[in-house]
Amino acid sequence: MKERDVKPTDHIESISETLLGAVQQRSTGGSRDQEAWNRLAGIFGPLVLRWCHWKGLSHEDSLDVSQYVMVSVDRRIDSFRREKPGDSFRGWLWTITSNAIKDFFRREQKEESVGLVFDPSAGADEATEQRWQLYEDDAEPNIEKGNTLLIRSIVDFAEERFKEDNWRAFYLSAAHGMDAETIAKELKINTNKVYIARVRVARRLKEEFGDDFLSLFPRSITPNTDDDSASAGTTS
Repeated sequence: MKERDVKPTDHIESISETLLGAVQQRSTGGSRDQEAWNRLAGIFGPLVLRWCHWKGLSHEDSLDVSQYVMVSVDRRIDSFRREKPGDSFRGWLWTITSNAIKDFFRREQKEESVGLVFDPSAGADEATEQRWQLYEDDAEPNIEKGNTLLIRSIVDFAEERFKEDNWRAFYLSAAHGMDAETIAKELKINTNKVYIARVRVARRLKEEFGDDFLSLFPRSITPNTDDDSASAGTTS
């Protein structure tokens, strides 16, 4: 997927709320709908990893910290609540990640200084000072880049849910505005199957990701439109 194929959106939080709700609502007796969790983790895991990179961790350390974060989220997600205006799952996830990164820096600095408190004014090299500045900054880094990454992760994860021709029928229409006849020629299927595939894909995406998922694409496809009563291949 190319970033230009989908438009910038303010609906990411709405999509994350749908994903979160699926995990929390389907949790019963300490067990969880594994598919709902895999969907949430598959989309937000790459963002957590990138946060670690942006805060100055090496790739190997980023993998370790992001894995710890997702395990922590898995254990605590049922207790997450929006207690005041502005609370969000993404903000909660960033707080957990930020704390994990800080813990990593503290452990690393303790090992390097043998228990001494780090003082960036005491002759530290420039690279160390830059890393310490990243450590002290509590703000989520690169929010716009994070939005782009989330959009890419959401669409890529969604694509994996469907057979190739069915996804392409939907995607070529929703992202590129191609008409059914042109898509049918490109995919070498009949036009009726294009109508059916794209509507069924849109319907399932709406069920799994919420109403705002379809707003990621330049051309809106309404799951309740087009004739999908004829026989055609399934979408998954």
